[in-house]
Amino acid sequence: MSLLKRIAWALGVLVLLLCILIFSYTQYQKPEYNGTLDLPGLSDGVKVFYDDMGVPHIEATSKRDAYKVLGYVHAQDRLWQMEVLRRVAAGRLSELFGDKTIEVDRFFKSLEIEEAAEETIQTLDTTSVSFELTNAYLAGINEYIKKGKTPFEFHVLGLDKELYEIKDTRCAFRLY
Repeated sequence: MSLLKRIAWALGVLVLLLCILIFSYTQYQKPEYNGTLDLPGLSDGVKVFYDDMGVPHIEATSKRDAYKVLGYVHAQDRLWQMEVLRRVAAGRLSELFGDKTIEVDRFFKSLEIEEAAEETIQTLDTTSVSFELTNAYLAGINEYIKKGKTPFEFHVLGLDKELYEIKDTRCAFRLY
């Protein structure tokens, strides 16, 4: 076998191994749409099914359980998107993308979204149903962050996952 054929064969094997590795990694990263999951703190069983468009439908006997599972499912399907949104609202996008987004950060900092969210939090009725459901939603997100798969983008940027706080939800509301 000539040297050129050996090199071509070796490159072919490397490409095949790379394709297998990429395929395996993408299969590992897929959200879990089947099976059973034990989320601590639920008062009863909750069922989640996905329609043909990939939209989750949650069946629960209590709103608190439904919101907790919604948070988990939301994080499972959209954690990277949620992370970018959180950082945009707080003017922290440059922590991810460097100098290219400093002007974006300056603009969002000037809107004082984070400060307004913190002021709103000070006036929240911590005994209200909406406050309880927001905390259930956050508990679901944070459960996924602690135990779920880390999205590819976090690996690429060397980013650690941060737990979500009520401030993050309030900032998202302010963006819309």
